[in-house]
Amino acid sequence: MNRNVLVSLGVLVAYLFSVFAILFAPTVDTSYNAAAMIVTFVLFGHWMEVCSRRGSSDALNALLRLTSTEANNIGPDGAVQTVPVDQVQVGALLLLRPGEKVLVDSIVTEGESAIDESMVMGESLSVSKKPGDEVIGGAVNGSGSLRFNATKVGSEMALAQMVHLVQTAQNSKASTQRLADRAAEWLVLAAVGADVLTFLIWFFVVGQTVLFALTLAVTAVVACPDALGLATPTAVAVGTGIGARNGIRIKNATALEQTSRIQAIIAPSLTEPQARVLLDEYLHQLTRG
Repeated sequence: MNRNVLVSLGVLVAYLFSVFAILFAPTVDTSYNAAAMIVTFVLFGHWMEVCSRRGSSDALNALLRLTSTEANNIGPDGAVQTVPVDQVQVGALLLLRPGEKVLVDSIVTEGESAIDESMVMGESLSVSKKPGDEVIGGAVNGSGSLRFNATKVGSEMALAQMVHLVQTAQNSKASTQRLADRAAEWLVLAAVGADVLTFLIWFFVVGQTVLFALTLAVTAVVACPDALGLATPTAVAVGTGIGARNGIRIKNATALEQTSRIQAIIAPSLTEPQARVLLDEYLHQLTRG
């Protein structure tokens, strides 16, 4: 039993009550407008949630667009042939020209160049790569040419794993959301119980008419806790999306919830003041978003 029970019950009872009133008690006010407004507000809330998730998904789409669709494959005879990236196999020898994007996770076998990994790793400075170094799919090559062997392709790539992490985080539930769901269950049970009890008392004990008792019973629908179920998922979706756009991959909603307790950051390429500035900026964006 969840919050949708109260929504469905309120709309159904209000509609049936109005139909009954028109047929058997024309002088009684109907509740068609109440049923319509309940549906409108609930749908509007869900529409806002979908919009927030869609905006957060732009970060995922940006990650997916980091890689190109074609690779420069070097054949056994040394000839370079352009092939679709989904045809690249582990161990394939690839050529990376200046300004091109790294297609798959690889190890450099020949050449030296500076690689911009900011969109993947969050590192603002280009990283020098030489034979034996690893390169990550989605990074952008500098002015040099590289030859490398593919080590991970498809869903095994680091970029694909990052996208999967963001999707998992957006669909996960934080402890506050689980608490809200439990509270909603108890509130639904309490509201339905009060609904039934109100009808029984006013109809059987007090002796009022069915219409009067039903009118008072329907008012329990105002206890619908739909906002509890909409607020937390929306906040999680927006928070993980902001993190993804800033190069921060959040494993799940619980990790996002605990970011306010962070006191230290391990980042070899950043000084402590720089790391603190980045963290403060990220937390400010979360609260502002």
